[in-house]
Amino acid sequence: MNKIKNSWIIGLLVIFFMGVAISGTAKAAEKTNRENDTLDAKQIIERVCTKCHNINRIVFSPDRNIREWVQIIAFANRKEHFITKEEMAAVIKWLQVHLHELKPASVDLEALTKGFDPATKEFLINNNCLICHTGEKIQQKAGLLSVEEWQDILSRMKLKGPALLNDTDTDKAAEYLANFHMQTPEEIAESVKGVIDRLETDK
Repeated sequence: MNKIKNSWIIGLLVIFFMGVAISGTAKAAEKTNRENDTLDAKQIIERVCTKCHNINRIVFSPDRNIREWVQIIAFANRKEHFITKEEMAAVIKWLQVHLHELKPASVDLEALTKGFDPATKEFLINNNCLICHTGEKIQQKAGLLSVEEWQDILSRMKLKGPALLNDTDTDKAAEYLANFHMQTPEEIAESVKGVIDRLETDK
């Protein structure tokens, strides 16, 4: 009799704790969903994603699946940890449905090419480089990478933003960038003049 009674008690306890566990899981899931609902994904994109590039990098991005967006955002987030996992999930969920709602940002081509020689200015404008990048950003790598490396980069860019690079001859562009001679913008030319003169004198 005692064994039967104990079995009933144990059974009731098991059912009770299972109910508590299920209830706790449901509440946690409800809390997570509620937190995700309060996250403004578009505002996160405009605030965080534009720390390193303008909004056009996203606007002109092709349709991507969840896995691709996770890889892209995780790679960008790997050092600075700009966003939390919850924010990342909210952003990706929003992009899957609302990417088309983002509008391209206008860029001041004259300001971005100030101080560059005419040939470089023409190249940057004609190939839509400045829609997403600054001239200085391109200068950081131009002339330092081989033709093959630039071809790989430009091919990837063409996949990411086909609407921008449809008319770009990636082979010619890669050759130009690989043979690029660093141009010093006018606003910093004076500050480095003394250094250049000193180095040339020491030759």
